[in-house]
Amino acid sequence: MRSRQFNFKSLAGIVAVVGLIAGASQQAQAAATIVINNLNLPGVGFNEVTPAAPLGGNVGTTLGQQRLIAFTYAANLWGATLTSNQPIIINAQFSALTCTATAAVLGSAGATSVFRDFANAPKAATWYPYALANKISGAYLGTLNAPQISANFNVNLGQSNCLTGTFFYWGLDGNHGTHIDFVAVLQHELAHALGFVTFTNGNTGVQFGGSPSIWDHFLFGTTASKLWKDMTDAERAASAISGDKLVWTGANVNGAVPFVLRPSVTALSISGPRWRQIDNVVSHQDGDRSSVLQVLHLDRVGAGAAVYQSDVASDSQPVDRTQGQAGQVRGPGQGSLRAGRQDLQGPGQLAPARQVQAPR
Repeated sequence: MRSRQFNFKSLAGIVAVVGLIAGASQQAQAAATIVINNLNLPGVGFNEVTPAAPLGGNVGTTLGQQRLIAFTYAANLWGATLTSNQPIIINAQFSALTCTATAAVLGSAGATSVFRDFANAPKAATWYPYALANKISGAYLGTLNAPQISANFNVNLGQSNCLTGTFFYWGLDGNHGTHIDFVAVLQHELAHALGFVTFTNGNTGVQFGGSPSIWDHFLFGTTASKLWKDMTDAERAASAISGDKLVWTGANVNGAVPFVLRPSVTALSISGPRWRQIDNVVSHQDGDRSSVLQVLHLDRVGAGAAVYQSDVASDSQPVDRTQGQAGQVRGPGQGSLRAGRQDLQGPGQLAPARQVQAPR
């Protein structure tokens, strides 16, 4: 059986600097080995030499060192929970991303390729993100040591006209105060890059490349009483906006529910500002081009509320049919996380989630 692969377009600037890596790769040692390729040029991002005082367990003495230590720490948290005999390689960088004085794109991360019908694939004709496909196959699919994840974060956050005064917190202890915990942001984005996402179009219900994502084998719509993989396009589109009528059927997750959720028993009480969360999957298909957005919108209800939102965006170039198989498509799985401040009219009002493509 011949495996099929779609390659996704790297974030803006990665192609330009891939041969100009300023520092050696950083390896995160854990149950799964994660290799972090530093794509920043000297003096920028991971290589910035601005002095910084150690904080929250981060012993770096320059801003660049603290960024790399925090990135490696977050990668280790994931690596410690994963098992794979293949390294997970991340191309990472900091660059200038879209922002204003009151809102900003925090960053993005996504799988660089998806594969189907490879050796040992549990489901036929089903898309798996790169790192997961490598783990299952027990071999490095595609080009040996090609990056499986692209990650890009905002180098200007907190500066004038870029969510002014709200910076990334580089500590490892979660004590971010009014700033943004970089470790938590990166953990969230890496989750999408590792496979917590569907590549099926949530607007139209059209499956990416004519096949379901592995995610779709576990999404169940109670209205149609079908898994996403078995629905029509129209049924999937309706299910995507059905709220609590779209549920997860994975045996491992459901088996763990009694250990984390106890019906009618108060396990945790929270006081202080109230938060609401919207988690949407939205996608766009235009001929041979495809986009997938996953939106996480955290909204603190009250005046001057802080709004946190993520977008997993995928965008692919037309398929190259000359390769005699599925071809290579440059593009999806990029996730971006944005933050902003917003005044709400009252305690019951929820700000609408915005959707944008990840920076390219």
